Amino acid sequence: MNQLTTLQRITIAVVALTLLLACGAKIFAIISSGSLSTRTENLFNGLLIQIELALALWLLSGYRHHLSLATGAMFFLGAIASNVRSIWLNKTSCGCFGNIEIPPEMTLCLNISLVVAIASSLRYSKITNFTSALKIGRDGWIFSLSVFTLLGAAMIQLGKIHYAPKQLAMPDSIDLGVIELGEQKEISIPIKNVTGKEICIWGGKTTCSCASIDGLPFVLPSGFEKEIRILVRPNNLRDINVRTIFYVDSGISDSFIEIGAKVHGSNESK
Repeated sequence: MNQLTTLQRITIAVVALTLLLACGAKIFAIISSGSLSTRTENLFNGLLIQIELALALWLLSGYRHHLSLATGAMFFLGAIASNVRSIWLNKTSCGCFGNIEIPPEMTLCLNISLVVAIASSLRYSKITNFTSALKIGRDGWIFSLSVFTLLGAAMIQLGKIHYAPKQLAMPDSIDLGVIELGEQKEISIPIKNVTGKEICIWGGKTTCSCASIDGLPFVLPSGFEKEIRILVRPNNLRDINVRTIFYVDSGISDSFIEIGAKVHGSNESK
C-alpha cells in the first residue's frame, strides 16, 4: 500500500467526517420520526445511509486509499447533481442531513469543495488517471460483485414501487396561474379510492413551506371520493413548484400531485 501524503490524510478525515455526520443525521431523523417519508424515500435513505457509512469506514481504514478517494469523488459528483436538481425545483433543503434544513446552495458549495479536495489529493500522488485508480487487483471481483449486488437490489425494489397498482385517482398536476405575494389560495382536490377495499390516508406533506394540507387523516371506502384542501401561500417571489405527497397504509406506492404557480409582487401588478 502506498504511503499516504499529509494532504490525503486531511482529505480523508474531512470527507469521512462529512459522510458520518450526514449518515448520523439521517439515522437520528428516522429514530426521532420527526418527518414523514414516502416508501420510496425510506428505501433511498436506507441505501444512502449504508453507502455513506461503508464509504466513511473504507476511507478511514486506509485500504486502497486511491480507490476509496476516487469512489468518494464519484459519490459527491452524484450529490452535486442532486443539489442542482433541488435548486431547480426551488426546494428549501436537499435532505442531506436529515431534519436539519440546509439550503441546497450551501450543500452544493460543500460538495464541490470536497470534489476539488479529493482531485487535488489524487493529483499529487502516483495516480495519473482515473482508470488506474479503479484498478483493484486480484481480489477486486469481491468489491465489484458487492457493488453490482447492491445496485441490482435497489433497482428491483424501485421497480416494484414504480409499477405498483394505483390506489388513488387524482389529478397529476395543478397550475394555479398567478398568485400575489402574501396571498393565500385554497385548492379543493378530489381523491377517489380505486381499490377493492377501504384505505386510510394517514398523512401527507408538501415539499415547500408555502403549501399545507388540511383534513388529514381519514378513511376512504372502496369506490368513494373525497375532496382534500390544500392551502398555498407564497412567501417569496420564486415561482412555486411544489409536490404534495399523500401516505397510504395499504400498498407499496404513495400518491402525489404537482402544484405550480407564478408569483408576482404586489407592486408588479400595478
